This record gives sequence, C-alpha cells and structure tokens, in this order.
Amino acid sequence: MLLDEEEQQKQRELMERELDEQRWRREERAQETTADWQYEQEAGAKITGMVTAAIAAMAGIAMVMLIRRMLRRRRHRRIADLLPIS
Repeated sequence: MLLDEEEQQKQRELMERELDEQRWRREERAQETTADWQYEQEAGAKITGMVTAAIAAMAGIAMVMLIRRMLRRRRHRRIADLLPIS
C-alpha cells in the first residue's frame, strides 16, 4: 500500500513538472511573439516616418519651384510693361 502511494506521489510530481515546462514554453513563445510584433511595429513606424518626410520634402520642393516660376513671370510682366509698345 505504501508503494502505491509513493508511486502516485511520483506520478503527480512528474505531471506537475511536465505542466510547469509546458507553461514555461507557452510563456516563452508568447514573449517571442510579442517581441516580433513590437519589432515589426517599430520598423513600420520608421518606414512610415521616412515616407512622410520624403513626401513633405517633395511637396516643399514643388512649392519652391512654383513660387520661383510665379516670381519669374511677374518679373517678365513688369519688364514687358516697361517696354514701349510699337
């Protein structure tokens, strides 16, 4: 009878250890998944920031070019206004 109780106790301890290992593995996988997700989010945010900066720079360059073109046209008009009409 003592042998059966000892055997049952050993079985319980073995099952508890196995459950602990499974729990530990699940937690490890969850942490890895979270780390991967966080890395992807950060990488995506960096890419989004770079794209936004590039678009803003292109828009700024386009605005400067437009303003320069408008100023050139005004200068030509003023010069044309100063010329005598024949």
